[in-house]
Amino acid sequence: MARNVSGTDKFEFNDIQRKYTGEYLNDILKGFYLFIPKLAIFTSFLFLIFSATGVAVGAELFFFNALLLLFVGYLFLYMMVDQRANVACIGVINEARDSQLKYVFGMKQEKIKYYANVGSVVMNFLGKDANEAVQKNLAPSNRVYDMLIDKKTYTMGYLLPGSTGSGKTVTLNTTVFLPAIKSGNGFFYLEGKGDRPITEGIMGFIYQYGRENDVFILDFGAAANGGFTNGLNPLAIGSSKTVGELLKSLIDVMKGDNKWVSDMAIAFLEAILLPLVLLRDINLVIDPKHLQSIQSYDDFAKFDKKQFNITTLLNYLNFQSAIDLLYMMQRMFKDPKFLERVNATQEYGSLKKDLSENIIGRLLRNLTGHNIDVTALKEPVYASMSPDIKRNHPKATEDWINALEIFGGEKFYGNIFNKDEADFEALTAIQTGKIIISILPSMSASPDQNAKMGKMITAVAKSSIGYMLEQGSIVGQRKEKSRDKRYRPRKLPYGYIFDEPSNYANEDISQMSSMVRSIGSDGGGMAIIWTGQSRTDMDKIDDNKKIASEQLLANLGFTQCLNIQDQGWKDVMVKKTGEGYAVRENNYDGVKGGNEDANYREYKREKEKKYEENFFENSLRPQTGESIVSVKGYINEEKLVSWYSEAPVCDLFINRNISSSKLINHFRSLSQSEEFLASLKERIEEEFDDSLIKDDGLSLSFEQEVFSALQLLANTAYPALKGAGDFTLKLLAKNNPKAHGDYTYSTHNINIYNVTNKSREHLIATAVHELAHHIVYKLTEDHGHPKIFYKTLHELLGYAMGLEELYFDYNEAKEKNMIDSNDIRLMERFFKEPRVTKRD
Repeated sequence: MARNVSGTDKFEFNDIQRKYTGEYLNDILKGFYLFIPKLAIFTSFLFLIFSATGVAVGAELFFFNALLLLFVGYLFLYMMVDQRANVACIGVINEARDSQLKYVFGMKQEKIKYYANVGSVVMNFLGKDANEAVQKNLAPSNRVYDMLIDKKTYTMGYLLPGSTGSGKTVTLNTTVFLPAIKSGNGFFYLEGKGDRPITEGIMGFIYQYGRENDVFILDFGAAANGGFTNGLNPLAIGSSKTVGELLKSLIDVMKGDNKWVSDMAIAFLEAILLPLVLLRDINLVIDPKHLQSIQSYDDFAKFDKKQFNITTLLNYLNFQSAIDLLYMMQRMFKDPKFLERVNATQEYGSLKKDLSENIIGRLLRNLTGHNIDVTALKEPVYASMSPDIKRNHPKATEDWINALEIFGGEKFYGNIFNKDEADFEALTAIQTGKIIISILPSMSASPDQNAKMGKMITAVAKSSIGYMLEQGSIVGQRKEKSRDKRYRPRKLPYGYIFDEPSNYANEDISQMSSMVRSIGSDGGGMAIIWTGQSRTDMDKIDDNKKIASEQLLANLGFTQCLNIQDQGWKDVMVKKTGEGYAVRENNYDGVKGGNEDANYREYKREKEKKYEENFFENSLRPQTGESIVSVKGYINEEKLVSWYSEAPVCDLFINRNISSSKLINHFRSLSQSEEFLASLKERIEEEFDDSLIKDDGLSLSFEQEVFSALQLLANTAYPALKGAGDFTLKLLAKNNPKAHGDYTYSTHNINIYNVTNKSREHLIATAVHELAHHIVYKLTEDHGHPKIFYKTLHELLGYAMGLEELYFDYNEAKEKNMIDSNDIRLMERFFKEPRVTKRD
């Protein structure tokens, strides 16, 4: 939509900015209903005067006054009882009305959907100084409209340049942190200054909106000093290539004449990662000292399984372990049971070439290249080899060992990257809208360590995005390309915020911006947010080559510029706001040709910059919220003032690892929401009451919740079967390497093992397998896995998808191995993939 302003076309943001939405109209309406009572009082006063003097017009005035009082009463009742303000509602997607007056008079309600209220577009920046600007800028006469950005605009990428003290943190609160926290969404925030007050402020909002269970803080300073921090396992997901790229961020890759040293180390790591990642994916990672004892697939049952983490990788980073790993894998690729287990996985089962060559071919060639003879039937003993053979071998492992001991050691940063039990998994946290905050110790750690920590954290985020992009097939019919089956953040855009990146800027951020743009607004969508004081920080990502930094800048389509003093940012903003054309008019009175009197005009079209460089330093005042907003694809930039206003209607979004409309609670008043929060806290406290905690530390109430869900499923699927719901359930923390769960026919008891850190939905999916055994036994008294077992499992899964109370996602359960993959494969062979089934 275009409108003519001062002879130039000005384009409004279609579906992004709307006039008369937000607090602007609230101000107009507020003024309107406050003016009417004054008018009513004034006319009443006139009525009394006319009545006292006996003027005939008094009767007509009385009638008018009565109508006016009725109208005032209507407005008063509406504003006091049913008033809903046009500010950001807290929910899955915010809504704003185009016209609240239409809503008042019961006319058609027109709504737009938006994600964040950035602030108010103003005609001019007013006031002599910052204090006066704060008072005058948002005066109703100066405000034009509120700038509302939708999901699609947010996922363009967001650039927020600003000098020290310009108000970047407050602006981030308005545009990024609060919209995510209030709507049940999340973000990935990397704070480069180690500025704890910033994190404390974010945590204040998180607690205010009841999101304290949805946040994970990676505090590097606390980790190095024995303080509390959350932790994750960066090696838990991703292909061997992805894991290798992530680990390369920990070492200094040499160049020039010494490049061969780094090449040797990287080649050795990549060679052992291929088989180790395969063993990780099928849950068969064991201590390397037991490798020689694994002569067949059944021997794995004799040994405890290990998490594939930094400690495990350190144990494998030696040549004897590499030799034993090669020989063990060669034996396994001849074992039918092992091959069946591998082929049951989607990733490895689709490999067309020789599986052995794909997985261990590189390791075989790497060891041979190190002059180690691996052709003998028995594993060679590395310790007995000659010093000449081993002379250069330390160069293949030393850099990795030194780096991993720092980042995996408990005295350093092991509490972040190498916890015994990870607090969260990055991919799942991003998909389910969790908040991840990383605080780098820029004041205490060396610049080199800060850079490596930042690169490691960035690589963790990048590997999760890469995993999302790699999933899915490009073949098949269009109807099979359901977006629900893709790995994407759910419903709302997930933001990656890089704040003050001078200490950790790296090329992965530029690559992330391109990957995020590939996802766009698909599913919930993603956005890169970059904020900093200096343009040179961005150039650091590729050692001032200015190739990757220009790529990153091009991928940030939404720019909000605060007060800036850096020349680099000034140059960027002059380009982003572009150049305009001014038409200048000169009038001439006098003689034109001979003696004939005439007036004529001369027009000149001159090119000029819309904003000079000094404008961004002198006219955008710090701590006022004043900014210039420019959006790629729209012609005109806007003068905008950021502000934050609490929504008077409290809508609480409760996040339980899933996104569902049933988890959004709407309240008409603050007192109702506070009562609900109080009852919710009481319920949570009851769950963690000592009397309700079992010996293994698990919650009895959580066990009861899973049990109730299974009983509902059994009775829904088999209502006529006597005893369908007659079973017991035990959730156990201990690990059982042979099975996720089991069913005891004599006692009708279901045991589910290794339940720590498993979600309710994960445990229900696992328990459905054992519930199928129970149903089959009640039907036929058969044991084991006859064909009727797979039919029963197929029916139960269909009803599980149909029960809204279970929130069961079959595709997610299948992809994350919540149910035994062999049983899934046989069930689908006999009965195909289950479909949603509901009981009439």
